[in-house]
Amino acid sequence: MRTFALIILLVVSNLTFGQAKILTEKKTYFYSTQYSDSINNIFLKDTILFITTDIPWKHQPDKQKTVIWKYPHLIVDTLLKEKFKSIGWTDIDSTGAIENEKKYWIHPPRHNQFTITEIAPFPTVEFPCEINKRFKSFTYIGNGWGKWENLKLTNNYEFFKKEFRNIGLLKYECWIIKSESESELGKSYLTTAYNENIGFVEFNYSFYNKTKIKIELIKIE
Repeated sequence: MRTFALIILLVVSNLTFGQAKILTEKKTYFYSTQYSDSINNIFLKDTILFITTDIPWKHQPDKQKTVIWKYPHLIVDTLLKEKFKSIGWTDIDSTGAIENEKKYWIHPPRHNQFTITEIAPFPTVEFPCEINKRFKSFTYIGNGWGKWENLKLTNNYEFFKKEFRNIGLLKYECWIIKSESESELGKSYLTTAYNENIGFVEFNYSFYNKTKIKIELIKIE
């Protein structure tokens, strides 16, 4: 009877999480970041870490795995804190990600100066990957987000093309996915570069207020 129950558990787990390639063990992704103002002046550069695990996320353990964003160079300047209204200034954030036979989806970095990514499309890949394929999602922003509270976003995605990206000495073939979110504030955009074996290697954000954030993968350990 115990053997039968174990088999059922394994089958349900495989249906939920699929054959994961990315969220399978602890790996650390190092990303460089740069923030540009509305006239394209780069005024802030930083490095952030993305850590994958195969541990179920406590808020949705049947669907999501735990991932961690680390902000090792925590911005503590008072003027910057005033400039970037954040849901919380921290050096670490534990959150969730999905990888199964239908999609790969992650929470972006949303603390410190990255709070604004909440109103852009979340990084998402719906399988199978096909050029010109389109898909849609919706985001409802709840309490705790200031002027963005109760905002509903309509997110449209399209597989645009395939390109190579260099990470150190290695070259990876990536799907380029263009997306936009639309709300009463206007439109915000995200273009990602996604590799099927390692995940997102690039995020290019352009927000409704004309500011931009670029996040590029440097290495994986």
